[in-house]
Amino acid sequence: MIRINTFLKNNYKKILLYLLIYLLFMTPMPYYVDTPGGAELIDDIKMNEEKINNEVFHKSYVSVHRGRIPILLLALLLDNWDIYPVSILPEEDYELSSKVNRLYLKHANQIATIVAYEQANMPIEIVKEEIIVTNVIEESKNEMKIGDILIALSFDQLTKKLDVKKPGDHISIDVKRNGQVVTTNNEIINIDGKPRLGIMGLEHYTIESDPTITITPRPRSEGPSGAFMLALTIYDQLVDEKIKSLKITGSGTLTEDGQIGSVSGLKYKLLGAEKENFDYFFIGQDNIEEVLTIKKQMELDINIKGFSNFEEAITFLYD
Repeated sequence: MIRINTFLKNNYKKILLYLLIYLLFMTPMPYYVDTPGGAELIDDIKMNEEKINNEVFHKSYVSVHRGRIPILLLALLLDNWDIYPVSILPEEDYELSSKVNRLYLKHANQIATIVAYEQANMPIEIVKEEIIVTNVIEESKNEMKIGDILIALSFDQLTKKLDVKKPGDHISIDVKRNGQVVTTNNEIINIDGKPRLGIMGLEHYTIESDPTITITPRPRSEGPSGAFMLALTIYDQLVDEKIKSLKITGSGTLTEDGQIGSVSGLKYKLLGAEKENFDYFFIGQDNIEEVLTIKKQMELDINIKGFSNFEEAITFLYD
């Protein structure tokens, strides 16, 4: 104890300095910083348990940084590093947001798989449709949590169950949570004049296909914007004719009928693609004017191609 007291007395100035430096450099501020990203090769797919060989299709991304002081100082000095304010949130809320974005990624991967197999006329079947919870509204009175899977319940089935209820009634629903089955007790509430649970969710599919497919996203991958490029990658593996000698990146969401949706962060995605010398940047038609404007303003050389739906992209590449 004497040694500790002596050490603190002799070194308290250094200790205070280290603590001050740590607080200045490590404490997150109520900002985040977007910077030019890049494009990663889509190689996290296995078909019939064998890793695919893809050298063509890449997924564009934005680099997002928490607003710590060193990052904020760099953003003030560097072009195309942009600071955005956010609400001051506890750390667990940032983690919750990340968890929700990973759920959207999982859903997008399933949609991309369905679209690619159907377009390639390969066997695929949805053998089970369930609901995965992505949000529980503040007014809700239920025991469900984000990430819960409502076992064996589709949106249609859940709506039918709720339509015979009235606000104040209770309903028990089994969910899968962290690999365990949990029975939740939920009170029905009134939302826009209808009996509802106060949750938001996405379809969660169990799929059977030939060949079988397994997608294992990288740890930091989030959100649905990679669905378009993922579907192209899967399609290319399923058909006899392969795309060769091209380097393609892009961004876009997908619907089950193959419509390509809009995405955000396009300036940073384009800058990332430009520095890596891609032949094409693929995007949904809803984003094409924005992308072409960015290309002109920033004097970029990359070729831009917009599509309304997945079939248009297949026709462009393979016909």
